[in-house]
Amino acid sequence: MKKLNIKTRTASSKWIFAIALTVLFHLTTLADPGDFGGGANPADGPAAPIDSYVWVLMGIGIAFVFYKYRAVAKKSKTSSVS
Repeated sequence: MKKLNIKTRTASSKWIFAIALTVLFHLTTLADPGDFGGGANPADGPAAPIDSYVWVLMGIGIAFVFYKYRAVAKKSKTSSVS
């Protein structure tokens, strides 16, 4: 299997980050379903319980990605030195 150099890995991870950021942006901007007619305005009612935890879950997810990326980078660095 051909090893990729560090520049290719960095470019690849930049593309993955850009795609993930784009998907996150679209999910957050398109998340409001709007009013489908009739009844009270949904904004007047209580929020779903997960609403307050979305930012916490997103922060944990991003921290996990950086933790795993650092572990993989450290492993590849030590294996390339040997």
